[in-house]
Amino acid sequence: MRRQIPVVLSKVPDIPLAEESPTVSDNRAQSSIRAPLEPVSPRAWRALSVASLATVLVGFNSTATNIALDDIQAGFIGATAADIGWGVAGFFIGTAAFLPLAGRLADRIGRKRIFQLGLLAFALSAVFSATAGTVITLNLSRVLQAFAGAAILPASLALVLPLFPESRRTTAVGLWSAAGPLGAGVAPGVAALILANAGWRVVYLVSAPVALLMFWAGQRLLKELPTPPDQQKLDLVGAAAGTLAIGAAVTAIMQGRIWGYTSALTALVAAVGVLSFVVFIY
Repeated sequence: MRRQIPVVLSKVPDIPLAEESPTVSDNRAQSSIRAPLEPVSPRAWRALSVASLATVLVGFNSTATNIALDDIQAGFIGATAADIGWGVAGFFIGTAAFLPLAGRLADRIGRKRIFQLGLLAFALSAVFSATAGTVITLNLSRVLQAFAGAAILPASLALVLPLFPESRRTTAVGLWSAAGPLGAGVAPGVAALILANAGWRVVYLVSAPVALLMFWAGQRLLKELPTPPDQQKLDLVGAAAGTLAIGAAVTAIMQGRIWGYTSALTALVAAVGVLSFVVFIY
């Protein structure tokens, strides 16, 4: 008969589980609970719609005429490709040069006022471009249109942002920022359709009624915002110097490939830009 040997199992001590850090658990709780989005008033959405459509108009005119350059050149006897190209270059140069000054003017004399004046000037310059009898008149009209576009852009965003709560302003900026490239992207296709059924002058003229429609909508849907009391007096000399510096720099870069980056004319324009920048700083 076998003898049974008792086996004694020792008790395994309980090992307490590591408790989660309060910081970790709090972070998980906070990440799982998202703050509700603040509501946006209908007035803010309407203002954003007007501002974005006006920005689409500016973007449209930045590229719409690129596809019509040959037709425009054929419309002016003796005009060269370089002469017609100044209409395109002048728009970009004028917009870049006048943009800082336009933003400053909007802060000083009223954002809605600058926005509305920009739309009126945009419509007027579109008519001037469509009815231009010489290349010089056309190019000057394009520069005026660039100044008008530069007035529209900063004022439109400045009118919209204060209407949105801080948590929704990134949405407003994103939609507004997409408007310009959208207009520039669809412009060649729309211009091609216009050229297939009408002349190149209609490519310019079509912007006039749209700008006037935006002016009417802005007059009804936008409200002037109070000017901050801490705004400094406008430095006209500094503003003019800054505008000239940007315009000269952009001109030297864009036209340098035509004039030659080592040519005397390019060097002169670049020197004007540098001197203007020094005046702007000091």
